Amino acid sequence: MFHQGGQDAGFELARGDRLPLLRQALREARASGRKVLLFIYSLRPYDLLVASLYARRVPIVIYYQNIPPEHMPLPKRLCMRYALGHARLILLQDTIKLHDFRTRGAGHRARFFPWVVDDTFFCPTFAGPRTNTLFIPGDRGRLDDLVLALAARTGRRIIRVSRYFPEPILAAYRACPNIELHYYARWEDLLRFYQETAMVLNMTDDSETSAGMTTFLEGLAMNALVLTPDGHSCAGYHFPDGTRPYLLVHQPRRLESWLEAIAAADRHPRTWPAGRAPRDLVLQLAGTTAAVRQWREMFTEATT
Repeated sequence: MFHQGGQDAGFELARGDRLPLLRQALREARASGRKVLLFIYSLRPYDLLVASLYARRVPIVIYYQNIPPEHMPLPKRLCMRYALGHARLILLQDTIKLHDFRTRGAGHRARFFPWVVDDTFFCPTFAGPRTNTLFIPGDRGRLDDLVLALAARTGRRIIRVSRYFPEPILAAYRACPNIELHYYARWEDLLRFYQETAMVLNMTDDSETSAGMTTFLEGLAMNALVLTPDGHSCAGYHFPDGTRPYLLVHQPRRLESWLEAIAAADRHPRTWPAGRAPRDLVLQLAGTTAAVRQWREMFTEATT
C-alpha cells in the first residue's frame, strides 16, 4: 500500500530489488532525461549494498522502519550508519524516531513521513448502533497473552483477527469461549468489524519501534474509537492543536492499563467535534491525498 502514494502522485515506479533490475531502471531514466531517486523502504543487506554503490551518483531516500541502530550489534550498526549518513533524506513514520535521528545528527535530512491508509476503501458506510464487542486485529507483535487475560477478566466478546497464530496461542484462543477467531478475514467482514464493534484495541508494544500502524490508521479511517499504546505508533498523529481523536494506553504490557483505557472508552461520547473525528485526522495526515502531497514534496526536495 505504501508505494501507492507515489503512483497516485504521478511517479513511475520501477522495481530495484535486484541489481540487474536497478541498473536497467537507472539506464532508462538517464536515457530519457528524467530525474530519479532510489527509495529504500527498510535497510536490509541488499539495501546496504545499493546504498554503498549508488549513494554518490543517485539521490537516496530511506524510509527507516528498522529498530534503532543503537540496539544492533556493532558491525550492523556501522553499516546502518554508513547508509543513513549517505541518504539525501531519512523518512520516519513517527516523531519519536524523528527526534532521535535529529538529535544524533541527521538534522534537516530527517522528516516525518506518516504511514498511509487507503481512506477510499476504509470508509465508514453507516453509523448504526455498535455492539459491546472488542475488536483486536493484527499480527505483528500482538500481546496475545494479554488478549487472553482480557477475555478472562472482562467476559466480553472479543473478535481477534490475524494472519498467523502460534500453535500454543491458537489452542488457548480456541479454548476461550468469548473469543471469536478469524484467519485472514474477508475484506467485507473486516470493514464490518471496524464499524460494528465498541472499540478497536491495538494491543501491541510500540515502546522500541512503531508497531500496529495499520490497525491504528484503519481504525481511525473507519471512525472507530481506537485504543493504542502511547509510544512510537501514534507519535505525531494529532491535529495541529494537539487534539488526539483516540485513547492512549500508557503501559501496554500491563493488563490493568488496558482495563482502565477500556473503561474510559466505555464512558467516551460517540460523537466528535466538527473536523475533529478520527477520520478527519487520517485525511489530514495519512490518507491518499495527503500521501500524494508528501510524495511530491519529498521528490522535489531530494532531487533538487
